[in-house]
Amino acid sequence: MNQQEVQYQSPLRQRLGRAIKALAVCVALLPGLVTLSACQSWKITPPSDVQNPARVFLNDYGKHTTVAFPAGTKTYVEFGFGEWHFYGREQQGVGSALRAIGGAGRGALSRREITTEHHDDEGFARASGSSRSVGIDVETTGMQDLKLLLEERWHKAPERVVRGHDHIEVRQTPGGYHLFRNSNAVSAGWLREMGADVQGNPVWSNFEVVGSTQKGQAE
Repeated sequence: MNQQEVQYQSPLRQRLGRAIKALAVCVALLPGLVTLSACQSWKITPPSDVQNPARVFLNDYGKHTTVAFPAGTKTYVEFGFGEWHFYGREQQGVGSALRAIGGAGRGALSRREITTEHHDDEGFARASGSSRSVGIDVETTGMQDLKLLLEERWHKAPERVVRGHDHIEVRQTPGGYHLFRNSNAVSAGWLREMGADVQGNPVWSNFEVVGSTQKGQAE
């Protein structure tokens, strides 16, 4: 075997090694994570003493969550996170799923605008098409800072695609994707950046908002 053949095969062996390691991690962790996450919801406490409130919505789509940011009196910008191949390019086979949750996947952002006159939970859920939506009041300044950061990442994205099943645009974003950095974990992180307290394991979308007086909130 000459040097050129060695150089050619090395990347293939590296990818195979990463895939095997990812599969081993998934097999080892999934049973415990499923049991733990199914029995315990992650709890969100909205920030207290909000002086200049802006209402964001955490939206549950069954397996993943998104966050919608106000962008006017009747417009919201909804950002979601997922794995580039599975979430964006809709390559949703077993191999793609294992690559995503095992840590070999790449992160991706989705973005769309939602127009609605309803700012209550049930009304927003109807407008967004989510199974449930919960409004959380945060400081306007913190919300605007995070929204600006996400918009910058969106516009700098190197690759983009429009999903076939819902026509939502998805763009690749810096950073990887894995089971502990999925859509729910990233949504939880965005809420923390806006001053909310999040406790628990945001692996699934089984969240609960506590300490809020908002009407229509899920118990």
